[in-house]
Amino acid sequence: MPTGNDMQEKMIVAGDVIYREGDPGSALYLVNSGKVEVLRAVGDRNVRLAVFGEGEIFGEMSVIRDQPHTTTMRAVDQTRLTVVPKDAFLKSFQDDNPFQYLLLRTLCNRLAKVDEQLIEQQIFSEAARVSVVEQMVLLPESPEMAIQIGEKGVPVEILMPFRVGGKAEVGAAAAPVANDIDLLPIGRKSLSPTHFAIEERDGRVVLHDLGSKLGTLVNGQRVAHFERSQYADLMFGENTIQIGGTNSPFCFRLIIERTVH
Repeated sequence: MPTGNDMQEKMIVAGDVIYREGDPGSALYLVNSGKVEVLRAVGDRNVRLAVFGEGEIFGEMSVIRDQPHTTTMRAVDQTRLTVVPKDAFLKSFQDDNPFQYLLLRTLCNRLAKVDEQLIEQQIFSEAARVSVVEQMVLLPESPEMAIQIGEKGVPVEILMPFRVGGKAEVGAAAAPVANDIDLLPIGRKSLSPTHFAIEERDGRVVLHDLGSKLGTLVNGQRVAHFERSQYADLMFGENTIQIGGTNSPFCFRLIIERTVH
């Protein structure tokens, strides 16, 4: 096993990245104090998957498999780590019994495939529960929407509902309730005064089509008063929202990030 001479302690300032997704595995790490968050890139944002605390080890899968890291690790607060370099860790297997390392590597490869499936399921398949939502942001997914709401998008308050609709034309009746986003017509395409709302339903975050003329596509599923349901569950991670048909320029991505305790 690695000796004290092989290991070193390192202090990480809150917010600093220890390694990024795609970086080569150069060491494994033991958390002596503090907390480290596990992040996965979804589009141009990072989604938090977990938080590691005192006594937990990370980075070992990439070292053993000799593969790039599949997640980003970032200090939540000031964190003290023990760092074991890759060469020192692997040498302990070679000196003892090379077969042990080959067996461990095979098991880690199998575990990594299962782990990846679980991560993908966690990001893309779990309905977002309001009680564990950290933050939400509505991002543009078309040039037309980037012009109207900005490239950085609009934060969605956890205290919902959050309404999106069409901006009333001069002389026309305004929406019955105020919208959080009023979108201008594009060509001949315009929206219902209040088209949809992001809201809570039975503890979950859902998109509610508010009786619009065109309906709303949510992760490929159409919701509308003329469909089976006017509601669609929204998932942790990335959600696609398209107002109207598949050729509509009113396209968005909603990122929902979970809180991990």
